[in-house]
This record gives sequence, structure tokens and C-alpha cells, in this order.
Amino acid sequence: EYLWDNPADSLGDVPVQKISYVKYLQDWDWVIGSGMYVGDYEAQVSTIQTAIIVIVIIVAVISIGFIIILARSISNPVKKLATVSDALALGDLEHELDSSGKDEVADLTRAFERMISNQQEISAVAGEIANGNLAVSNKPRSEKDVLGIALEKMIFNLRNLIADVRNNSFSLTDSSKQLAVASDQAGQASNQIGQTIQQVAVGNQQ
Repeated sequence: EYLWDNPADSLGDVPVQKISYVKYLQDWDWVIGSGMYVGDYEAQVSTIQTAIIVIVIIVAVISIGFIIILARSISNPVKKLATVSDALALGDLEHELDSSGKDEVADLTRAFERMISNQQEISAVAGEIANGNLAVSNKPRSEKDVLGIALEKMIFNLRNLIADVRNNSFSLTDSSKQLAVASDQAGQASNQIGQTIQQVAVGNQQ
């Protein structure tokens, strides 16, 4: 390392630092040397460092943007599901969800859609029962479908109850008819008794 004039330097004839390496090749009797001005080396290193910093910044910005987009793609559907869950807890079953996609959030959304559909079907059956239609039926989704099984049992019990009431009403009608006949017969018997008493009274007077 030594000082040497650099013709390309704007400072002119001022010597600058230079690094050289010289090697003697004995077999060929050659001397090979190479040198570089320290300023040129530092300028190239500075250029490379600047390029690396710019690349790192660009990659960081792209990565942050991707992370934000990914976070929103997950958080927004989850927030929507949370809102739907609160509405379901209040009995609001009118909701439409976007279950497109193949990720875990889409799977969760499809599960919510199935749950909402099941609740809507049960609500429709309950509405028909409330309107007096016992011809409706409800099929439980599985052995663990507590609400579906309870609704099916309720429909069965209501049908039996209505049948018992109908049968009792028929029996009551028959009893009423029999009671009316017995009342008529009792009236006729009373009339006959009255006539007989009158006849006896007349006979005694004669």
C-alpha cells in the first residue's frame, strides 16, 4: 500500500492511496502485478452497500404490504363471523356469508353456513307448528342433534295430544247424546207419573 498519482482523480497530481500485489513466476521468469486505488475500491463498496440497502428496503416494504394484506384477509372474515355469531345469539338468522376459498377461514365460514341453514330449517318447522300445522316433520342431523331430536319429540307428543283431545271430544259428544236421551226418557216418565197421579185423584173423587 502506497501513494500514487491517479490520472482519473479530479484532484489532479495529488497522490492517493493505492494497493498493489506483485508475484514473481520463476518458471517463466515473469513478474505479474495488479493494483487498485483505494478510493475506487471504496466507491465500489459504497455503491454495493447502497444497492443492498435499497434492495433490503424494497423487500421489507413488499413484505410488510403482503403481511398487511394477509392479516386483513384473515381478520376481516373472522370479524364478520364474530358479528354473525352475536346476531345468532340474538335470534337473527338472516345472514349471507362468503365461503369461497380453500383455506381454514373458508372452512370455518362453510361450517357457519351449515349451522345457519340448520337453524333456519328448525325455525321454519317451529313456525309451522305455531301456526297449527302438525303435518310438518323434522329429521335430526345426527344422534347428537339435541335440538332436532327435541323438536321431533315435541311434534310427536303434540300429535298424540291432539289425537287424545279429539277422541275425548268424540266420547264427550256420545255421552252428551246419551245424557239427552236419558233426560228425554226421564221427562216422559215424569209425564206418565203425573198423568197416573191425576187419574188416581179423579178416581178417588168419584
